[in-house]
Amino acid sequence: METAGSGPEALRLFDEQSGDFELLLTDIVMPGGVSGVELGRALLARKPSLKVLYMSGYAGDLNAGDQQLREGVNFLQKPFTPELLLACVRRCLDPQASVDLLDLIRSLK
Repeated sequence: METAGSGPEALRLFDEQSGDFELLLTDIVMPGGVSGVELGRALLARKPSLKVLYMSGYAGDLNAGDQQLREGVNFLQKPFTPELLLACVRRCLDPQASVDLLDLIRSLK
């Protein structure tokens, strides 16, 4: 696991690690001039198999341009619990996982 404080820093880390990542967890609104959506697009262009999980504290961010964001699938609305984060990461990495995220989301709200 690596952490980055901005989009440009995340791009640099990705390149330094030769794209050796399975999942990107990013906020949609990021400092440094590169949004989370732009970061996701850039990294998917480098590694199409990369899984991307977006998060945001702004309800309007669910409409993020050409990205189809679906809560509990590839989008987390802040605030969220550690259990919900874990379940969403699991589902992103293994779509066949028997995690009923929609029920989990409803039960935690």
